[in-house]
Amino acid sequence: MTTALILTNIILVLSNIVLVCVTAWYAHTTRRLLSESQKTGADIKRIAEVAEASLHTLRQQIETQAGVNRGVVEAAIQTALRNIDYWTAANIPSIAAQHAIPSQIHLRPDNAAEAIEHAGRMSSAAARHLATAFDALTHAKTEIETMREAKAVPVDFYAQKARRVTDFLQTAKCNVEAAKAELRM
Repeated sequence: MTTALILTNIILVLSNIVLVCVTAWYAHTTRRLLSESQKTGADIKRIAEVAEASLHTLRQQIETQAGVNRGVVEAAIQTALRNIDYWTAANIPSIAAQHAIPSQIHLRPDNAAEAIEHAGRMSSAAARHLATAFDALTHAKTEIETMREAKAVPVDFYAQKARRVTDFLQTAKCNVEAAKAELRM
């Protein structure tokens, strides 16, 4: 029986040694995972800080761009309204009959395309209104230029053309006002 007892004790000692080795390996692996988790946590924290800073910068850029968009559109709208008011008040048939229409006619703002693009970033409906208004101003300009270039024409030629100009100017003004309302300007 002593041999059996010795063998049992040897097996028990070996089992304990294996158990101690497995426990040590488990502890080592757990420590390594914990260390990696802490590194990952630090990396995630740095990434979050960078993302937060980027988001802050992006917000500032968006706010700046919104101000630029609004400024460009407001300037174009004011220019268009001033030009509409000027040509609406002008006695176009009389000016045309006297061949006194200026060689340069400014109705459509110089930055019309840019204004439509900027308006589109704020409201697609406002951009459509501005595009329609600026097209009407282009048509009004064409009619005025036709009167300027006319030589021997029937008596009512200038009156007919002036009515068309007035219609285009009214269309333009209505659409500019609609764009202003859409953008709450």
